[in-house]
Amino acid sequence: MKKRAIRKSVESAKLTPVPTDFKYEFKKIGIVVEKADSTMLSELLEALNTKGVKQSQVQFLVYSNDNKESKGDENFFKIKDFTMSGSTDKKEVLDFIGADYDLLISYYTSDSAPLLWVTAKSLAKFKVGISSVNTKGNHFCLEVSDLNVKSYIDNLFKYIKVFKK
Repeated sequence: MKKRAIRKSVESAKLTPVPTDFKYEFKKIGIVVEKADSTMLSELLEALNTKGVKQSQVQFLVYSNDNKESKGDENFFKIKDFTMSGSTDKKEVLDFIGADYDLLISYYTSDSAPLLWVTAKSLAKFKVGISSVNTKGNHFCLEVSDLNVKSYIDNLFKYIKVFKK
């Protein structure tokens, strides 16, 4: 029931257009990943660093599909954090989606409702993702054959350079 409510919320969400005066300069970046891919966070931070993005400019949120209780879940969210109406009151998730990111990177290949919800509800100015996943919540998606972080970030910034012109 929760997943159905979350999907309905995702489907009704509208992607806001990129502001016309947006300069494609990224001072604040959000990254949403699945727990299975969270080992790539350090690679993502390193690849972004090579593009001039400092680690202090990046925040992340990780979706865990296990419902085990564990300590230190401040950057994690789970299906149990959602209500039957398809919303959440978990502070970390609300802070993440309400943050004024210049760029949101949805770095996941699963079509999981909670991940799609975070992407759809985020107030980020420019949202990018992976084309094998529901692309309606992103302004731009890159097709990848595997989750190669360096290649993804390199290609993303090549396209962003084109967008700037």
